[in-house]
Amino acid sequence: MQIEITGHQFEVTQALRTITEEKLNKLTKYADNINRIHVVFEVDHLDHCARATVHLPGSDVVASHRSEDMYKTLDGLSKKLSRQLEKHRK
Repeated sequence: MQIEITGHQFEVTQALRTITEEKLNKLTKYADNINRIHVVFEVDHLDHCARATVHLPGSDVVASHRSEDMYKTLDGLSKKLSRQLEKHRK
């Protein structure tokens, strides 16, 4: 599984990159056939936003989350993706 992490007008630190990879690698328990995940982090005034696209064979799963802290945003995003992948598996 390949994980692409980019920042839109935001520099992604190594700590954020490491935590993102750890959280997204846990998604393999919901779908073991994930080809690629693309995550975009963005800061808009006081809101921190993260959008992710999970590329599966034949379909994509997309989620986004917004909060006041980037790490809370990442937690919310991973929860949304896990719920969507669990529904997609059924």
